[in-house]
Amino acid sequence: MEMKCRSDRLNMKKMFLVVLILLMSSGCSSYRMNEIPEGYIDKDEHYQQKGFQDYTDYAKYVYSDDMVIKNNSNYKEVTNDDIIKIQKYFDETYTWLEKENRSNEFDFDNSCINQGDYVRIIDKYENDSNTTNYSIYFFDIETLTLYYVHSNS
Repeated sequence: MEMKCRSDRLNMKKMFLVVLILLMSSGCSSYRMNEIPEGYIDKDEHYQQKGFQDYTDYAKYVYSDDMVIKNNSNYKEVTNDDIIKIQKYFDETYTWLEKENRSNEFDFDNSCINQGDYVRIIDKYENDSNTTNYSIYFFDIETLTLYYVHSNS
C-alpha cells in the first residue's frame, strides 16, 4: 500500500511539472497577444523566437481609429512629463536589439512621441533606474499605430 502511495505522488509531481512547463512555454506569446487590443488592420511583428528568459520584442499594430485605445482604461494620455521616460524605454529596446544583431527590425522614431498620445507602461522595476524587464504599449495618435516593445534582459 505504501509503495502505491509513493508511486501516485511521484506521478502527480511529474504531471505537475509537465503542466507547468507547458504553461511557461506558451504563456509568453499568449499573454502578449491578450494585451494587444483587437481591431488592428495591419501589423509588423518582430518577436524573438528563441527567447525564454532573456528576450526583446518589437511590434507595431495599425488601427483604423483611436477609439480602441481611448476607451481602454489601461492606457493613459501622454503628458510632456512622460515623453523623456517613454523615449528612454525605446532607446533601451534599440540597444538590446542592436546587441542581438536585430536593429534592422526597429524603425521607431522618438520624435513621434507627443503630448496627447497614449501609453501603457508595465515595468517590474519602475521605481528603480534598472530598465531590464518592461513592456511598453505606445499609441501614436497621428498615425493610429500602437508600438509594442518588451525587454526581459
